[in-house]
Amino acid sequence: MVNILITGGSGFIGSSFVKRLKNSKKYNVLNPNSKRLNLMNTDEVRRFFLKNNIDYVIHTANHHFHPKDKDSKNPEEQMKTNLSMFFNLYLNGDRYKRLINFGSGGELPRKIWNDNIKEKDIGKNIPNDQYGLSKVIINNFIRNLKSQKFVNLRLFGVFGERDNWRYRLIPNLCAKAIFNQDLKLNNNGIFDFIYIEDVISSTLNIINKKVKFFDYNLSTGKKLELYNIAEKILEISGKSNIKVKIDKKKMDVKYVGNNSRIKKENFLTNLTPIEQSITNVYNYLNKNKKIIDIKYL
Repeated sequence: MVNILITGGSGFIGSSFVKRLKNSKKYNVLNPNSKRLNLMNTDEVRRFFLKNNIDYVIHTANHHFHPKDKDSKNPEEQMKTNLSMFFNLYLNGDRYKRLINFGSGGELPRKIWNDNIKEKDIGKNIPNDQYGLSKVIINNFIRNLKSQKFVNLRLFGVFGERDNWRYRLIPNLCAKAIFNQDLKLNNNGIFDFIYIEDVISSTLNIINKKVKFFDYNLSTGKKLELYNIAEKILEISGKSNIKVKIDKKKMDVKYVGNNSRIKKENFLTNLTPIEQSITNVYNYLNKNKKIIDIKYL
């Protein structure tokens, strides 16, 4: 039995990992909440590792901030929190075989996002937000360590059933369609969306393998237009009484990760077709309508 510590188990990505791995007989999952394990506390983290036998760490914990989320935390604490959590885990590297850290395309400043972001582009420019800055500091630290014990997987547009339907694009549009609301977009753009189950499978592919590099874009590399995503959701819903509405079709943002590196090393799983993954999210929300409060749509 492989012992895996998953941090951030109450969040979208972390909880998706917990659900998937706990259904497998191969893994023993430890996912303590912040009350049981305060990742900001160096002594507490050390005691946890001394007490528990951990093979691998999947670090998804992150200082959460979003203006539409009532559970958001102070954005001014993002960098301190993210760095403290990572480095407290790093300091206990003698107690596990590998730590997988989840980075972000936000490691590249938003003003130079594009539709072919490569790993080599990261670290040449510094983000001006605390979230992006914390992520690029961690990535550069892992990259410069050149240790098989630490790998940074850079995520772009991840989505899935447990994603927040209040403000995350795909589940939000699915929820609107379910409740017969028009699918409104403020602007158009090109994004890279990857299904959470593919993130999990790819992470498990890499977790115990020797790596050539130490940071990888975990992305589809596909350029998906936001307006077309909305149209797919409309088609999946089968609703004829609602429409896709957009304020402006001009491409305001392009945000796509080049995945050549991770594909070359055969770490990327066979990706779920976007239509199927969106259908999975739509069906999940349609079956669990009670979790949706339409006043937040």
